Parts: sequence; structure tokens; C-alpha cells
Amino acid sequence: MNSRPAQPVVHTLIELFKATRRRRHWSGYQLAERTWLSQGQISRIESGKSELTLPAAVKLAFGLGIPYEQAAGHVGVPAIQPARPLKATGQHFFITPLDAAFLGAYLASQDGEWDAPPEIQIAIATALTDTPSRGRRASRPTLLPHPGARLSWDILQEMYHKDCLLTFEDFGASVRHWRLKAGLSGEELADHLRGSKINLYAIEKGERKMLPVSTVLQLEHILQAKGWLLAFAWRAAEHFTGLYRHHVEASLGITLPPHTGRETDLLNKVLFTARWCLVLGEQDSAWLDDLRARAKEYSETVVRPTWP
Repeated sequence: MNSRPAQPVVHTLIELFKATRRRRHWSGYQLAERTWLSQGQISRIESGKSELTLPAAVKLAFGLGIPYEQAAGHVGVPAIQPARPLKATGQHFFITPLDAAFLGAYLASQDGEWDAPPEIQIAIATALTDTPSRGRRASRPTLLPHPGARLSWDILQEMYHKDCLLTFEDFGASVRHWRLKAGLSGEELADHLRGSKINLYAIEKGERKMLPVSTVLQLEHILQAKGWLLAFAWRAAEHFTGLYRHHVEASLGITLPPHTGRETDLLNKVLFTARWCLVLGEQDSAWLDDLRARAKEYSETVVRPTWP
């Protein structure tokens, strides 16, 4: 476990970010556009008036194009684990699903494949799947990734196609379709959702516009809809929020939407959920073949299934 104090780590990272920004001649506004942080937050971080948390560090490094190993090397792998004191004051910090999405995208950008050390995979999976309650974390994750999984980001890039926009009504219809196909009543599906207090009826009617990432994961896992159902959640999020995609790094090879609020958070969460479902499904090669075929179908036409 890395036992170095937090303050020198924070100071080193801030200097690294400041030097990189000066070298690229970027204003605070330009950096804010690339990092989903506000100009004020960037200014406070660089002046030492605001604490630098891990998600802010990841976003700054992501936007500035600093190699992940260079930024993470100052913090150390153990520091990515939940509950590690990362703030300058020594307060505990819990990584969130959205922050995990940035970290996951950053790791994936290194060689185009998911190849994170097991301890990082577990830390991110724990953060992604735990359900906090009034500021407290669940005691254990509901799902863990396949430790040896390696997955090309190209699959997600294929699925993320601007012409494949579906609504929340379509997503709700797909949930109902796969629930009936699985022979489950609404009550039985709710029971399978580990006691989650979600309104399944509102989801199926297309009235539930915000879905926790853990709920999408569990629906995906329980209904065995795999990438097909998940693609509905993805398209629904993009269509409902009306977001456009924003190219952030040519080396990353993907595009992500700018951070404009809660709706964007949902899209990023669903995007990252897709990645984890793909990783979890890597143990089934037949399913991956099916996913690739569906991704190709999505990239070529707008899919509008007919429900029974």
C-alpha cells in the first residue's frame, strides 16, 4: 500500500498539469472544454485554493493528454482503491461511476484494449456496482469483472453511431419484451433486482428518464438481453438528452459528449456500463460474436424492432 502523504502527491500533479497547459498555450476556458471541469475549479486547483481529488486529476490528465502512467505514477495504484485518503486534508474519497468512466476510458486509450491490473479492475468495478445509501457505500460489489478480460474498444465505437437513436419508450419496450421472453412477471423481475426500489412499470412505459447504472447492469444481467438491450439504453440516453458527441483525443479513437449536467452523467454511465457488460460477457465467445454482428447492424441502419 502506498503510504506517501497526500499533499506532495497533490502538489506534484498540479505542477504537472500547469506545465502541460502552459506548454500547449491553452487558456482555462480551453482546458475546461476538454476536461468537463469548470474554469473556476481549474483556477482554484492550480492556485492551491481547492483540493485536487482523483476524478479531477484523471479528467485533467485526460484532457491534457498526459499518459495515464505518468499521472497515476504520482498517486500509486493503491490510491485508486475506494476509501483511500486522496485529498490534501486527508479526507476519504470514494470514486463514482462517472469518474470510473473517465479512468476506464483513459486506461483503454493506452493501447486500444482493456488491460488494467486486477486491483484497478476490482476497484473500478466496486465503485461502479456498489449502491451508496445516504453517503455510505455498500459492503460489497454486486458484480465483478472477468479478471483476465481484454476487449477492443472498437466494438463500442462501432455501436456508438449517430444514426442509431432510440427513445426511452423503445428502451422500456425492450425491457418488457425480454422480461416476457424470460417468462418473468413484473414482481419476479423486481425480486431479481435485489430489492431495488425502482418503478419497473414506469421504466417499461418509458416514463423513467433517469436510470442508475446499477439498475441497467442488473436488467442486462437478469434478462440475458446482452448487447442488444444495452444498446437500447445507450441510444435512449443519447436521444433523450439531445447531446452531440465531442472529439477529445485523436489517440483515443472515440468521441464522448461534453459535460453539461446530470443528463450527460447518465450517458457516460451507460457508456461505461456497456464496457463492463462486454467485459463480463467476454467469457462467452458466442455472445461476443453475436454482439459484433449486432454492432455492425447498428452501424449500418436504424433499428426499429417489432414487438410481439
